Amino acid sequence: MKASIGSFTIFIVALSLNLTIQSHASETRPATQSASSAFKKITKAPKVDKSVDSHSDGSHVTATPSTQEKKESKEATGPIEKPVVTSQPAPGSGKTKETKDADAKKGHGSGHEIAKSIAADQSLRWLMNGNVRFTGRKLRADGRGADDRQRLIAGQHPHAIVLSCSDSRVPPETVFDQALGEIFVIRVAGEALDSSVIASVEYAVEHLGSRLLVVMGHTKCGAVDTALKVKEGTSAGSPDLDKLLADIRPRLSSISTDKLSPNLEVESTVNADGVARDLLKRSEIVRKKVDAGDLVIKPALYRLDSGKVTFY
Repeated sequence: MKASIGSFTIFIVALSLNLTIQSHASETRPATQSASSAFKKITKAPKVDKSVDSHSDGSHVTATPSTQEKKESKEATGPIEKPVVTSQPAPGSGKTKETKDADAKKGHGSGHEIAKSIAADQSLRWLMNGNVRFTGRKLRADGRGADDRQRLIAGQHPHAIVLSCSDSRVPPETVFDQALGEIFVIRVAGEALDSSVIASVEYAVEHLGSRLLVVMGHTKCGAVDTALKVKEGTSAGSPDLDKLLADIRPRLSSISTDKLSPNLEVESTVNADGVARDLLKRSEIVRKKVDAGDLVIKPALYRLDSGKVTFY
């Protein structure tokens, strides 16, 4: 199936950046739908899942969030699948061999499963919940121990792919509170696309079974700022830097440099969205996966000041 990428309009509502662009909406979408309709308008947030938290030993505990935690949960930029807990035990800690083996099959204590078919919406909720934990300073304690390293020797099945900027202030594993083996991360300045980046995405999509691809930009992105300031035909200092800016610049062609948004929020979001769309054009593997309903692409923006991630 050939996918055609048509023109699109980005809606910017005030400074809240409600760029209402959504990737492939449902896994029940007919396979005949083309990748050109993979990004659809979000009309409302998904419902909140109020289920209890699950620990690595299979037991359940009902978390009672504090007033501050409730406030932070309400401010989250997505649905909160489960209440936030302070910490969770690492798989295999103080357990018998039988429960250790069960943990190794199950995955980490937040309920993730080591599987090739984690649904994109489930994966997205895990990332959203992890970002709530990150901003609320309630980070997980599991998934990083010796048992986890041993479990992952056999292979990896990350539930999501994250393509993000290489800026040192935006490490995806940290801002999403994800542990070893849980997300496949590709980092490059300005989320720029070249053959190595695209090949890395294709590898994860084709061979690791990930069904969610997040393209995450961030506020005050230096690569975006430079692409706007260094005009075409002017060198940024080296042939390699020029190539990087040449990839980013076309995605910002609709931006007026006369009046940029605070912290480059709009510009960075437009760039991340453009990367998501360009991947559909430049990768047949990605395009076919989206067409078949096997992959969802979500542009996102990380805000340096609040630590919150907004998905579009």
